[in-house]
Amino acid sequence: MTLPIPPDAQGLLLRTDFTDDAAWDTFRKTLQRHLDDYRASMLFVDDRAHAGLTPGGLVRLAEGDEDLAFAFLADEEAINDPEHPVIAVDLADEPGRAFRVVASELFSVQTNLDLATTDFADFARMAGRDGVYRGGA
Repeated sequence: MTLPIPPDAQGLLLRTDFTDDAAWDTFRKTLQRHLDDYRASMLFVDDRAHAGLTPGGLVRLAEGDEDLAFAFLADEEAINDPEHPVIAVDLADEPGRAFRVVASELFSVQTNLDLATTDFADFARMAGRDGVYRGGA
């Protein structure tokens, strides 16, 4: 299985939890509203082949793909938690390094990583004690 490569300036988010389609739809609409505020876009991949995918599994799927430096995972917590903390996964510098980012800050993380204005390690360090990035420095 290979990963889809999103167009430039578009993030990649893979659904990994398939227990509640209605919750997924709500989650996706919430994320899209936040992205629309900044005219950003995300390639949402809704494929049961990714059920249960972990950051380590994502790294294995992305091996040899130099076009994909990071991606996001939507697990049960991301889909159901009110803050929608998706998992950001480094696929380039420290493959498998991960932190969570709330929906309202997804655009900032995706854009800054894409433009290389902030690196993955910096965002990971700015995450709270709970491992969730909620913005700010």
